[in-house]
This record gives sequence, C-alpha cells and structure tokens, in this order.
Amino acid sequence: MLEQVEHAIKKLGPYDSGETVILACSGGADSTFLAYMWSKISKVTTLPQPVIIIVNHLQPLSEVNADCAAELYRGFNFKNVEVRTVTAEFLKGEHALREARYEILKNAARDYGAEKIFLAHHAD
Repeated sequence: MLEQVEHAIKKLGPYDSGETVILACSGGADSTFLAYMWSKISKVTTLPQPVIIIVNHLQPLSEVNADCAAELYRGFNFKNVEVRTVTAEFLKGEHALREARYEILKNAARDYGAEKIFLAHHAD
C-alpha cells in the first residue's frame, strides 16, 4: 500500500519549483494516511509544500474535530494548515455538503494558486 500511494503521488508530478498543492484532509484515516505519506515521501523526493485544507461541516463536534485534525497535521510539520467552514446554506444533506466541500477546495486552490487538489477516499 505504501508503494502504491508513493507511486500515485509521484505520477501526478513532475512538480514545478515553488508549486502549491492542496491536500483535502478531514482527520479521518484515509486523508491522514495521505498526509502522512506526503510528509514521508517529501523527505526523500522533492514535493511541493502542500496547503492542508480541513472543512468544518458545522455539525455536532465538527469544530472540535477540525481543530484536532489541524493539530495532527501540524504535527507532521505542515506549515499551511487551514480550517474552512461550510456556510449554513449548504447544510441540507450529504449531497449538498459534498458539493460545499468541493467548492471550498476549489476556492482554496484559487486562493493559493494551486493547480492540484489531492483527496483520499477508500474504495468502499
């Protein structure tokens, strides 16, 4: 599994010097594994310094979870970790929240000048 993730990250390169990428991280197992692997691979291969974007969905405990996730990723030595919050207009079910999450990620990419957004999801 480690080699597959490393191959996938490298395959999306080559990366330009000074390039910024977005890592969409929630604090869950999949995105934390992505962040961990990015941190690990960047020690032996030149990768862009990512901006970690965590989406606060304004649901019970989501602010606490987002803050805990931010601390976790800062512990991986990521310099840019940001929590962005879904606006109330999107709190109308899973589909709306997913769309809001993607919109937040696209806006973050625009704000940081990133051309790549990495998401981690398991097959099931």
